[in-house]
Amino acid sequence: MILGMDAAVTALLIVFDAIAVLIIVLGVFMVVTGKDVVPNFLRSRLRRVAATPRDQRVVGAAAIIGAVAIFSLSLATATRSPFWDLAAFACLAAAVVLNLLARRVDRRDNRVSSGWKDLTRGLR
Repeated sequence: MILGMDAAVTALLIVFDAIAVLIIVLGVFMVVTGKDVVPNFLRSRLRRVAATPRDQRVVGAAAIIGAVAIFSLSLATATRSPFWDLAAFACLAAAVVLNLLARRVDRRDNRVSSGWKDLTRGLR
């Protein structure tokens, strides 16, 4: 039973790592071009989008760091080392901070704001 469980966990980690590779490729595309990877027919339905190509690059960098966190979690599970847990937490924290720094356009009222401003406005 334990061997079957190890095989299932290993297969799941392989799937997560494959998704992380895809996220890294898409993140590199966003960082290099400053364009969104979401198709236009879906992007037009989104309420908030990145305000400028610079902000799209920040979102791409956050995606890359988030994918590194996925790899760190895979290594933490495989090696049972607390270092990788800490590395994954640090990467996730950095990705959240970068996403909060990116300015976004709210299409309902054409207002540009960062996640920090929205967060502080929500806490008031």
